[in-house]
Amino acid sequence: MKTHVGLPASKSLLAIVIAVIILLAAVGPTLVRTPLLAQSSSVDFAKEYSSGDVQVLPYSQVWYTWISINGTHTIFLALHSTQYPSPVSAFVGESYNTSSGSWVFVANAIMAIEVYNDTDGNGILDANYATAQTELLYTIVMNASQTFQPTPVSKTSVNGVSHYRWGVTYG
Repeated sequence: MKTHVGLPASKSLLAIVIAVIILLAAVGPTLVRTPLLAQSSSVDFAKEYSSGDVQVLPYSQVWYTWISINGTHTIFLALHSTQYPSPVSAFVGESYNTSSGSWVFVANAIMAIEVYNDTDGNGILDANYATAQTELLYTIVMNASQTFQPTPVSKTSVNGVSHYRWGVTYG
């Protein structure tokens, strides 16, 4: 693999992943809010739900799931490579209108996993970094996966309520 601007190959790939995530965080709300601006021959935003791959770099694709129901739009994106171990990188965003009519976009990008000992049993990580007191045991920075297996979105109905399931498995 060639390096870019004198960076080692691993740092170049990391820089690309970070750039893609920052770009998705910046333009994701606009893409979901205004589907006409995000038209692509690979993603049909008019469908209720779909999954597939979109080529983003010569050896990288973004696997997506798109769900649009009752004015709520959800998009899931996972970067993966066709040539190299796939970076463990996922993004999910959802837009909807609140009961007061305000438009909301919430998103989450996986960058690392924190492992902690919930000593007080409250279900959240307690930390006071000023005093170095924390329940945090480890921070695991995401790296790369040898395998990448997507599960396309499927819809089921339980007692008349629609449920959507999709995902990716890194190995």
